[in-house]
Amino acid sequence: MFAPEPDKVCEPRSLGPCNIEPAVWLGTPIMALWSFIGPSVNGMMSRHVGPSEQGQLQGANGSIMGVAGLIGPTIFTQLFAAAIAYAGTRYAGAPYLLAGVFLAFAGVIALRVTAASPNTPP
Repeated sequence: MFAPEPDKVCEPRSLGPCNIEPAVWLGTPIMALWSFIGPSVNGMMSRHVGPSEQGQLQGANGSIMGVAGLIGPTIFTQLFAAAIAYAGTRYAGAPYLLAGVFLAFAGVIALRVTAASPNTPP
C-alpha cells in the first residue's frame, strides 16, 4: 500500500489550508466557472433546431451525457492506473492531459459548427 508523505497529510480537525499546491487554489475558482457552460451550450444548440425538434435535441443531449458518464470514468481510471503503474506518480496527471485534449478537440468542433451555420438568427 502507498503511505502518504508526512508533509502532505492534512489534520482532519484543522480549519486552515493544508499543504496543497498553489495551482489547486488558483484553479478552483476557474473550474467553478464550468457550471455556467451547460445552460449556455443548451441555448446555443436550441437555436440550431426548430421548435418541433427541441425534445429530440434534449433527448440526444441526455443520451450523450449518459454514455459519457459511463465511458468517461472507465477511460480515465484505466489511464491513471496505467500511468502510475508505468512511472509511479510522475505521470499521474495523464487523465487531466487527455481531458484537455478532448476539450480542445470539442472546442475546435464547436467553433467550426457555430461559424458555418447559416441558420443562426442574429
